[in-house]
Amino acid sequence: MDYKFRGKEIEGEEWFYGGITTIEGLAFIISRKECETCGSEHECKQIRFPCYKNCIEVHPDSVGMWTGLKDKKGVEIYKGSITTGNNRIGVIRSDEENARWSWDMICDGNPLDSLGHGINKSMMAQHEVIGNTTDNSDLLGE
Repeated sequence: MDYKFRGKEIEGEEWFYGGITTIEGLAFIISRKECETCGSEHECKQIRFPCYKNCIEVHPDSVGMWTGLKDKKGVEIYKGSITTGNNRIGVIRSDEENARWSWDMICDGNPLDSLGHGINKSMMAQHEVIGNTTDNSDLLGE
């Protein structure tokens, strides 16, 4: 599985995808877009480090790791994605105790953590991403 993250930029509304690094509590997505200096997509060939032009500061709370799964429309599912399936809405969370990703159903605006379901490819193939916890807190009843 590819390790990929997303995060919403500090100075705007755009989401960026790629690697991640943190420096003194700040979070940066290392975008996989082509470097303007050398043309590389990952590491600047001239300085041997990720291109600083491709490091975008993002809101730390917006950062989510890709689960490796996609919804029924082929949209990638990340930690913090809000999905709907079987006439229910839920949020993707990291279930560290059980070392898995979980889908926590939302009831009256609150995720029901005790009902967290481990997710898998066949389950998420029946779901659709309808938002995320950063941009769509209204779907969570917040």
